[in-house]
Amino acid sequence: MKNHLASAATLCLVVMCLFAHHRAFASQSTFNEIQSGTLLLKTQLQDSNNYTPASILDTNVNITVNGMLTRTRLTQTFQNDSPHWLEAVYVFPLPDSARVDKLRMVIGEKVIESDIQTRKKARQTYEAAKNTGNKASLLEQQRANLFTSRVANIPPGKKIEIEIEFQSLVRYLDGSFSLNFPLTITPRYIPGHRLQHTSSAAENESYNATAAGWASVTDADEITPPTVAAYDAPTTTIVVNIEAGLPLESISSESHAISTEQTGDLWRVSLTGKTIAMDRDFRLNWHPVLGQSPHAAIFREDRHTDTDNDSFASIMLMPPQDLFDTKTTMREVVFVIDTSGSMQGDSIVQARNALQIGIDRLTEQDTFNVIEFDNDTHTLFTTEVDATPENKRRALTWVSSLSADGGTEIMGAMNAALSGQHHNEQRIRQVIFVTDGSVGNEDEIFQRIQQTIKNSRLFTIGIGSAPNTWFMRKAAELGRGSYTSISTQNDVSDKMLQLFNKLERPVLTNISLNWSGVSKPELYPATVPDLYAGEPVLADARWNHKIGEGQLTISGAHAGQQWQRRLTLGAKPAASNDNKGELHKRWAKRKIESLEDSLLFGGDRESITNTITTTALNYNLVSKYTSLVAVEHIVERDPLAAPLPTAAVPSAMPFGDTMALPQGSLDIGLRLLLAIAFSLMAVLFSLATLQQVRSHE
Repeated sequence: MKNHLASAATLCLVVMCLFAHHRAFASQSTFNEIQSGTLLLKTQLQDSNNYTPASILDTNVNITVNGMLTRTRLTQTFQNDSPHWLEAVYVFPLPDSARVDKLRMVIGEKVIESDIQTRKKARQTYEAAKNTGNKASLLEQQRANLFTSRVANIPPGKKIEIEIEFQSLVRYLDGSFSLNFPLTITPRYIPGHRLQHTSSAAENESYNATAAGWASVTDADEITPPTVAAYDAPTTTIVVNIEAGLPLESISSESHAISTEQTGDLWRVSLTGKTIAMDRDFRLNWHPVLGQSPHAAIFREDRHTDTDNDSFASIMLMPPQDLFDTKTTMREVVFVIDTSGSMQGDSIVQARNALQIGIDRLTEQDTFNVIEFDNDTHTLFTTEVDATPENKRRALTWVSSLSADGGTEIMGAMNAALSGQHHNEQRIRQVIFVTDGSVGNEDEIFQRIQQTIKNSRLFTIGIGSAPNTWFMRKAAELGRGSYTSISTQNDVSDKMLQLFNKLERPVLTNISLNWSGVSKPELYPATVPDLYAGEPVLADARWNHKIGEGQLTISGAHAGQQWQRRLTLGAKPAASNDNKGELHKRWAKRKIESLEDSLLFGGDRESITNTITTTALNYNLVSKYTSLVAVEHIVERDPLAAPLPTAAVPSAMPFGDTMALPQGSLDIGLRLLLAIAFSLMAVLFSLATLQQVRSHE
């Protein structure tokens, strides 16, 4: 018996050692060691000898709201606690509508302004400064809502302050204004297989100097920063000054405790505590006095430079609510729920509750189906079924049993929801996609939506404390639908009821904008999307000359009838002071986004990228092809004395996310080893108990 016990104990020890090795592999493997799709949580640089801790000592966010636009100054102080000179690399999120146009590097009392350059030239400028011992900073865009800040030659025990400024857009929905400021990143799932290293891989400009990318996400290393537990999250201060342009009833935050002060038309919002952990999005809402909600507005700006004499207009129109009062009789609804590992914790609970509310609201005139996905895609019914009480009960039971685990393989679920449609012309077909959007292959998914959407409408629901909002908004836009977000369990009921009130009512389609008295402008979006109850028409126009008076007629089709409104474009700029001359940047960003969409749809890459680059340079905006770089022209570090270590500054895991290890292909083996280990422990315990019983006989 002792021999059996010894053997079992030895075997158990071996398995536990294998598990420990597997856990280390899962959490610290280099990209070259990982061969299939997985959620990547980088914890160290590939060259561990060069790894040096870095941190952000302070982060401060100051936001000014004027009407529908915001101007934000984000200040990040990088601290070098090591005895060596250091380069810090920090991947961080910004609002998906951010238009970054300023970068400053502050060293003591000295302020170094940045230059806008092509991405390649800016990287060359930065690398040259880094290699010669100059302090330098570089800001690059990885996604519309994801940026990388690099700071070279931070002295030992010192700090360097980086200031970033950007414009973004306030959202107006269902009678209230809102802004969402992301403070951390839900780690991205990277599908596919690792590409083989090539001699040109070092040009990938990533954390990992030998990176070669992944088959579907060539910049995987750029969007997968290291992470720390939420309780180790860095902190920030946030101050928001709001001049809404109309009387406000109240201001609230669904994410944090806030304090408000009012002086005339200015509202000042601050955190109740001095700082907050950077482990979730900061969300703020302000509500107009009843009857004061905007119905129509045109904001004007005339811009004069040495070479141009342009005029810009930003249009917002809210169709009357009674336009949408007719209720739709028949719908075909496909619910899709993300059950991948990044949805663990609060997110999967919110997602299940959201689907349960949606299923419960179906009528017997509707048909529906439910799809869930992680590494694989599973469909509840073989095809859409009638929303009978029995079918709804079956669906509710199935949804309540779902748990979160595995990788975020969205493509299979998107194919199942959108392809092979047998559309009944009498039904409105709606796909409701519930996910945190933690994917790295956004462009691939956008292309698939555009190719397969047909007569369906795609509605996205962002789940969790730090969802990929850009993915949610863009997917819904390409799917001619709408998006919403749910950050806490308390939000689920209200947000879902708002969404389903839209889904159950007709939309305004075939919207067109027609100008009279003025020439036709360069307008974005060129085609205005479908309109839903509680959402305004938003468009931005540019004339390459000074304009006078004119009229804009907005028309659309609703329930088989025509609807239209007319707005007057005044001879003088209207409300331009309220927007601080920011409309030209807003228009430029809309143009760049439209051009990026055309790349997804097979446009001429060289011509489009050249136009994006030229536009971004002309309007001083960071884009996929342009970056901001600042260099101090004083050499303090001797580049020959020692190599310059590079340290990746970690982001916090989102609040409420209980995922402890990377999820994906590695996860199956991990669960297997755990199962074996605990089974052997049970056997060992049973043998020990049996021996004890026999010794007493």
